Amino acid sequence: MAYSQTYLSFDNGATYFEIEPEGVYEFGEEQIDKMPVWRDTLTDTVIHIKNKPYEYGISALTKYRLYDAIMELDPETEIRIKFVDPTKTIYGFFGIIDCKPNAFKKTLEILPTILDQYTDLMENRETEVSIFENSNLLVNGNFDRFTDDVPDGWTLSEFATTEYAKLVDYNCVKLTTLLFSDGILSQSINISENKNIKFSFLYILINDDVYQFRQNLKFKISIVGTQTYYLDINGSWIESETYITYKSNLFPFKIEEVTGLFNYSIVSSPAPISGVLTLSLYVSGDYAYNKLYLANAKLISSDTSFIELTAELNSEYLQTYKQGEFFYEDDKQVEPYFST
Repeated sequence: MAYSQTYLSFDNGATYFEIEPEGVYEFGEEQIDKMPVWRDTLTDTVIHIKNKPYEYGISALTKYRLYDAIMELDPETEIRIKFVDPTKTIYGFFGIIDCKPNAFKKTLEILPTILDQYTDLMENRETEVSIFENSNLLVNGNFDRFTDDVPDGWTLSEFATTEYAKLVDYNCVKLTTLLFSDGILSQSINISENKNIKFSFLYILINDDVYQFRQNLKFKISIVGTQTYYLDINGSWIESETYITYKSNLFPFKIEEVTGLFNYSIVSSPAPISGVLTLSLYVSGDYAYNKLYLANAKLISSDTSFIELTAELNSEYLQTYKQGEFFYEDDKQVEPYFST
């Protein structure tokens, strides 16, 4: 069925003025994927429009009036279009980037998008939405913004120093400290009672002294409210101060040898109180020349418990690791997890 009248609106559909299509275009229908839902559409993807002779709102001053008026709009303006026949009305929209004038600027080729109750679904159906509201609560957790060599949103202890670094395409913060003084990089956020949290990050330890290397790294997560609680390595909240330790690589790396970063993550039980959660990452001053590289620090919260999953395929665990590198713990060969 062909429509008989066509209108445009520059004010989000508040008022319309009549224009004229160049040619005859017809209504059609399309099924949305394989769902039992059909929507009105245009049988032609591209249509051509022009001034309606002697009419443009009140009057058409020139044959180029429609072209000039559209090209004067802000590039972000959404232009509404309405197609009307005696039985139905179809709405659509387009922008300046969807317009192409002919050589004489008398007609415009446009690519309108249908505007109906299914538009948001069709425009955003491939957008990933988190059902756990798990956006990163840490400011600048990807370490891509620094002021005076300190990552924005983070604070340093007295003897700690930081600077920006790039390792295997990751933005990193390099955390160092003076000998015999722990260096601490920390950030505080608000957390609500009963929220489950997951903290994860990438890391690698660099040290030029092969004889002073292997050590346990550590971090601390606390909540201060009506009481003070600390997260332990099992994901439980306890009242006595504790640290969560994780192991560094057994042998030192040179910067040019690094092909991946280690991954660490921990999930918690529900927070026992509301309060200020403080995350503190440590580099030990017990050894000289320690350089702890950190990347992709992410702390997320959810009303739903997090579940750690291990993927298995054909009875072989899926792993990503640095080929040719093996570490030994308690005289057993261990393949390290790498994020590459």
